[in-house]
Amino acid sequence: MPGNLLKNPNGDEELEHWELIENGGDQWRTDDMPGDCGHGFNDESVTKYFSTSFEQCLKRQVIDLLAEGYDPENLDIAQPAVHVEDWYCSRTDCGCIYKLTVSLLDENLEVISEFKPDEVTLDPDCDDCSWKQVCHTFTDYGPGLRFISFEHGGQDTKYWKGWFGSQEKKTALRFNNMPGNLLKNPNGDEELEHWELIENGGDQWRTDDMPGDCGHGFGDESVTKYFCTSFEPCLKRQVIDLLAEGYDPENLDNAQPAVHVEDWYSSRTDCGCIYKLTVSLLDENQEVISRFKPNNVTVNPDFHDCSWKQVSHTFTNYGPGLRFISFEHGGQDTKYWKGWFGVRVTGSSVTIDL
Repeated sequence: MPGNLLKNPNGDEELEHWELIENGGDQWRTDDMPGDCGHGFNDESVTKYFSTSFEQCLKRQVIDLLAEGYDPENLDIAQPAVHVEDWYCSRTDCGCIYKLTVSLLDENLEVISEFKPDEVTLDPDCDDCSWKQVCHTFTDYGPGLRFISFEHGGQDTKYWKGWFGSQEKKTALRFNNMPGNLLKNPNGDEELEHWELIENGGDQWRTDDMPGDCGHGFGDESVTKYFCTSFEPCLKRQVIDLLAEGYDPENLDNAQPAVHVEDWYSSRTDCGCIYKLTVSLLDENQEVISRFKPNNVTVNPDFHDCSWKQVSHTFTNYGPGLRFISFEHGGQDTKYWKGWFGVRVTGSSVTIDL
C-alpha cells in the first residue's frame, strides 16, 4: 500500500492531480522554497509549495480507496486509523486566511466523518507566520469507508494582486498499515515505558498533561501528554529492530524504503530550553549507515515563539543493510531551575514506506 495517498502533495508537478474548486484572483500557482518574503522548511526534501491569491483559492483530491488496492472487508472490519497532515504559512509582508476540510466518505460519497478546523487568519504584525502543521487522526469511524476527500486553500487579507495568500505544502494522508508509527509510547501515555533513559539529570524525565504550566496547546487533539526535561541533560532512546517488527531483510535491501522521521518540541513561556535529536539507520551490527542529527535548538521565550514546532526528515537512497533504527532526543532548560523547565517533546514517529 502507498505511504502518502495524496498525489503531488508539494507542487513538484505544478497543479497536477488537484481539482481546483475555487481559483480566484491571480489563481493558484506553485513556487520554489522559501519564496519571496517566505520561510525555510525543516525537511530538505520539500523544495516547492502551493500559493494562493487575493480571492479564494481552494483545491481538492478525492481518493478512491478501492482503486488504490484497499479491500472493502478489511476497511469495514479493521477501520484503520487515517492520519491527516497539512502545513501552511503566511508571507512576512501580508496576512492570509487558511482553510482545511478532510472528509471520510462512503460508496455514495456521503460523509461518514469530517475534520474541519476553524479557519486560521495570520497577521505578520502580530503572529508567527512560519510553517505550521495541522494534523488529525480519524479512528472508530464505523464501517463503509470507500473515499477520502482532502480540500484546502485560502487567500490573502489585503486583496493585493499576485500571490500573497496562504501557502500550503507537505500535505499527507496515510493509513496506519505495516505498522504505522514504529516508536512505542511516543507521547508519554504510558509514562516512560519503552524508552531507554540515556541521561536523566536534574529532577529527571517525567510526563505531563497537555498543555501544562506555561505551555501551549497542540494541533492534534489525540495527543494529550508530553515528556518534559529538567535542569541537567535528559536524553531518551528507542532502538527499533526491523526484523522483529516483521520487515523482510531482502525487501529492505532491494527497496530501500523511505524512512520518515518526525518529532515535536516546545518551550515553556517562562524559561528557555535546549532541544536535541539524533536518528540513525543501523546495520545488523548496529553500525551507522546514515544519520540525521540537526543542530541543537536553543529557544528563548524573550525572543522566540515557544509553541510546538516539528522537526522532520526522510531517509532515502541509504544503501542495503538496514536492520535497526535508533531514535534519541531530549534536552534541558537554560536557567538551571529546579523542576521541569526544560524542553518538552511529544508526537515522535518513525514510519517506513514499503
